[in-house]
Amino acid sequence: AGEVLAELPASSNWNFDVQWSSTTPGVLSTSSFDGRVGLYNLQQAGGIDAGPGTVDQYGVQQPGPKTPMKKAPAWMRRPCGATFGFGGQLVGFGVRAKAGAEEPAAAEKPSGTALTLMKVSTAVEAEVSAELEGAVSTGGGDALKTFCETKKTEATATAAKEDEETWGFLGILFEEDARRGVLKQLDFW
Repeated sequence: AGEVLAELPASSNWNFDVQWSSTTPGVLSTSSFDGRVGLYNLQQAGGIDAGPGTVDQYGVQQPGPKTPMKKAPAWMRRPCGATFGFGGQLVGFGVRAKAGAEEPAAAEKPSGTALTLMKVSTAVEAEVSAELEGAVSTGGGDALKTFCETKKTEATATAAKEDEETWGFLGILFEEDARRGVLKQLDFW
């Protein structure tokens, strides 16, 4: 009850092994009894031949034009995705698992696409941005150094070691002798 979506060129002998690529979807290799290995990309394959083939300058039969595929194979479907919109809107989609499935295999089969619309809260980022703008507008390295020290202590309180080091390093850049401070921080002084 299926239909042919694409055809691969015929080989001169039987293929004894066909393997799908484990890293690239739609790529497969074949090996035949005449000692040839063929690599095929189904994304570039078309439908059934729409016309006669040609013989190239080396005497190799080249397939004729292909009719375009009517629909993409299921393995090319995106499993999930997301995109941002205006006003902090986030739209996400993904495959929805069947509800109430007793068997684990049945739960993995998709029952449709789930579409989710979310409002992304940016209050925290806006607050941090306002603090930084305030420090920049007051001018001078002292306000920026104080801002960096504040962020460093907040990172220390939340046990964010990487953020603590980053804010500490940025604070050094606003000291009187920043070059010497950087060298000390990197243990070169």
